[in-house]
Amino acid sequence: MSFEFNEIYGTNESRLEVHDEACDEALRLIKKGNFDLLWLWGNKNNFERLNDVDLSDVSFKGINFLTGQVKDISWIGRVKSLESLTIKGNTKGSIDFEGLPNLKGCDLDFSKGTASIIDSAIKIDRLGLSRLSAPLSDFNNCLASSLKILGVSGHKLSTLEGIEKFSNLECLGIYTNKGLTDIKPITQLAHLKRLQFEGVNNIENLEILGQVSTLEKLTFECKVLPSLKLLLPAPNLESIYLGDNTLIEDRDIEVALDFPKLGYFSFAKKKGYKYDAIQLKEAIEQKQNI
Repeated sequence: MSFEFNEIYGTNESRLEVHDEACDEALRLIKKGNFDLLWLWGNKNNFERLNDVDLSDVSFKGINFLTGQVKDISWIGRVKSLESLTIKGNTKGSIDFEGLPNLKGCDLDFSKGTASIIDSAIKIDRLGLSRLSAPLSDFNNCLASSLKILGVSGHKLSTLEGIEKFSNLECLGIYTNKGLTDIKPITQLAHLKRLQFEGVNNIENLEILGQVSTLEKLTFECKVLPSLKLLLPAPNLESIYLGDNTLIEDRDIEVALDFPKLGYFSFAKKKGYKYDAIQLKEAIEQKQNI
């Protein structure tokens, strides 16, 4: 059987999983729509059959689409009830995102089938784009200004110019990027509270982080952080997470005691560090109790 129903753990919601073959019975169940999440996955699939199905009356709220083959996903733009959308894999066609009035968030692999997202005059809270090859300046102003959470990856994203359009952004994640060297544009994000860098190893001006006075949580999973001093004065920084392989180059871990609101600091101890994470936590607590 190419499909099955499952309960989503910890919720009262149900999921219809269809793998590899969208058979007639699976299409009937999709059209009936008595579930919350539609999960389509498989390397050899015929999901393009959904382009010929009337989806105007379905009521499911989420789609997870994972494919190992290039497939036309234009049909997704007709699921008016959709609130969340995840698409992984290369796709073709074009989704009419402006025809999805209930959409709140997306996690997409950027390809021909999903590229229309950046031109869409829609308002959503969160957006994740993997393998992004378009500049941030190309994003529709309505979309950009509506986002509170943005995560992007892709070596072709070599500049953050245009990020000022994301005027309400509170959380920014940048992943697996060799081309990005300048992060100064993030100082234009007046509401930025959470920042995550992962595999972004060629930034040349990390001292810019110290100019983001609104920052509350920093996750830094890159090879080297030259010094914690670069993050100062950090008046609102409450949490720092460093990757297991991240090296604080000057080894001066005690600088963490100079952050006025820091309550959580996770890191792997390296040679030359005075404290490990547990010892530093105790030192921070002692300082706060003085």
